[in-house]
Amino acid sequence: QITSFGGGTQYTEDAAAAADPVGTALIMVRDDALSGQTTTDGDNVAARGTDKGELYVKHADNITVALGAVDNAVLDAIAASVAAIDTDATTIIGHVDGIETALAAANASLDAIEASAAAIDTDTSSLLTELQLKADLTETQPVSLATVPSHAVTNAGTFAVQTGAERAEDTAHTTGDTGLFILGVMNEGEATIAPTQGDYAPIAVNETGQVMVEVRNSVVVAPAGGSSFTVANAGTFPTQVDGAALTALQLIDNIVGSINGPGAPVIDSYQSIAINLAAAANQSLVAAPGVSKQIWVYGLAFTVNVAGTVSFQDEDDVALSGIMQVGITGGMVVAPSGNFAMPLWKLATNKALEVDVVTAELDGTLTYGVVSV
Repeated sequence: QITSFGGGTQYTEDAAAAADPVGTALIMVRDDALSGQTTTDGDNVAARGTDKGELYVKHADNITVALGAVDNAVLDAIAASVAAIDTDATTIIGHVDGIETALAAANASLDAIEASAAAIDTDTSSLLTELQLKADLTETQPVSLATVPSHAVTNAGTFAVQTGAERAEDTAHTTGDTGLFILGVMNEGEATIAPTQGDYAPIAVNETGQVMVEVRNSVVVAPAGGSSFTVANAGTFPTQVDGAALTALQLIDNIVGSINGPGAPVIDSYQSIAINLAAAANQSLVAAPGVSKQIWVYGLAFTVNVAGTVSFQDEDDVALSGIMQVGITGGMVVAPSGNFAMPLWKLATNKALEVDVVTAELDGTLTYGVVSV
């Protein structure tokens, strides 16, 4: 126990401070976690501080903070905003409560509708069962496969036939009669419809709906009430040829065949072109016609303005004529024969027609055809 103190100056409480006083340093007890002390009211207690020497202080009275006008205005605005938010939140809560009430009412209505639908379905099933039980099977009754998917039908008893479209033989027509619609199959190309003898086949029609009929026997046309017809000179009349007339036609056809020659050509095109050329070699008259095509020349006519030579050949210089000497203003003419099978020149397949003109100018016309080979 310390009973006396040495060094330092003691000062009287509530006395005026001396200039440059000297005093004793305050010592505190470090207490990182403040806790209650086992002391009695009025006992001396050592001061408590942090590890940094900071003195623990507790305000025993309220602290009044003096704020400026701007700070007070900001706090007032904040308070007003908080009050508005509180009002809006109260309104939203009211709306949510109303929605929950409406949803509860809607759910109750839906439950009632569902219960009513179930009751209607039950009543409908009962009614259908009752109607089926009450049906008189001795009379004709319509059967709906929607409610009765299948029936076992025995071939016994009498069956009523649905009528309305059938007509008795040799009965008079009545306005408003109904009938079955007869359909046909469009068979313009006359394809085989029933390949086996005795098979069922539909009625064949053409694209305009007309029934197609094959006449197997000769049709004799006789005038009503007389033995003659008045024939106007109009239209096309088929002629049946036999006997001497047929022989004459065959002879004429043979003559035509002799004109055409063996195997009449297939003429793709037939035309005449103008010739107007100066002196030069290998001048094209007709271009190569293409694959499997030949140029056949049927007629030729030309003149020259001064004495010179003219020769015709194909694009490979295969000669079609000799080198022809032609005098001043002279020329030549070869008329078409009128027989497509007998041309003046036949060029090789897919070869162009050319002409060589020396000294003179060449003018005239050329008649040719393009033939498939």
